Amino acid sequence: MLGWGAGLSSSRRGKAVSIVLAVGLFVGVGIAIFAWNRTDKEVERQSFCWGLLARDDVTSVGVNLSSYSMKESESPADYTVTQSCEIYTPSASTLSALSLEYGGSSRNWPYGVRANSSNMTQSLGRFPLGNGLNGWTGRNEAAVWLPDACRRAAKSNNNPVQLTVTLRDSPEDARGSEETRARMSKVLMKAATVLTRELGCATDTFVVPESAPKSPVERDAPSDQACGLTGFAPFRNVGSASGVREIVSGDDYRIWSCALKQPEGMLVSFNITTHPQLTDEYARRVSPNKLADAVWNGEGNIADRSPSVMMQCGENKALIRMSYPDGEQNPKARQLAAEKLAPQQGLFEQFVIAASKRLGCELSGQKP
Repeated sequence: MLGWGAGLSSSRRGKAVSIVLAVGLFVGVGIAIFAWNRTDKEVERQSFCWGLLARDDVTSVGVNLSSYSMKESESPADYTVTQSCEIYTPSASTLSALSLEYGGSSRNWPYGVRANSSNMTQSLGRFPLGNGLNGWTGRNEAAVWLPDACRRAAKSNNNPVQLTVTLRDSPEDARGSEETRARMSKVLMKAATVLTRELGCATDTFVVPESAPKSPVERDAPSDQACGLTGFAPFRNVGSASGVREIVSGDDYRIWSCALKQPEGMLVSFNITTHPQLTDEYARRVSPNKLADAVWNGEGNIADRSPSVMMQCGENKALIRMSYPDGEQNPKARQLAAEKLAPQQGLFEQFVIAASKRLGCELSGQKP
């Protein structure tokens, strides 16, 4: 009995050891698999949106990546239609915390070829990137046109190609507007430069800028030298300038704007661009027009509120545009502008003449 009992205990101990070993092996393998999956997940989190952005890039604009999901379309290298990448974080909103969109050029900025009077207020919130780049940055969005060489690589049918970064929540309240524009610019251009290398259309001048976009200048609008242009007197009379502020954006006239506003709202905005991408695109889509019959993109039905004209500046061109309130969409704003400013046609002509003198240009087809 004793021998049998001893043998049984030994047998049981052997089975117990086997079970423990088996469980240990299972747990060990499980831990290894878990560790591998976790490591792999952490590695994946280091790059986002087709590998165009690093983790630090995303967090630098205020996106919390402690918990997130990401949705992206096919690689931009296979571009046929607009591509997008969206990063979602826990929120009551259904909007993505950060989105990166790659595709055709947008109408949603005041310097684009398709800008119109509805874009007038964007002069107050979308400011040029500067540094020779054709793009803008604002409170929660930034965009840039890729170099022209990217049109073929992107299979865009020779249309401009634009990259846009959009945030659900702007970090401006925490970091200030200037710091926000600097961070947005850096993240945008980091993604854009990586993309141009992947597409094989990178250039020496299309790089992440060392300096932040220049802050807009806001000041009281002088009655006889508005927007910093000698002789430009946009007001109906001297007293009309009272209470009007001007906001001038842009570090040079490659992409520049001046908006006139007062507490009740916007009055008018003026834009100048000599950036070859924009002037060439305008010339491709619109015949250069004369000052006397200036039109907006050749569309006469809205020529009265958003006239534009092309100017010849030696070997370069300058595109001049004015955006005026739409009487149907915003009759109060139009009435206010009419009360404060010179008559609309004369206002545009004054601006073109003052701008042409500053730039040393002549109007295409005629002198101002």
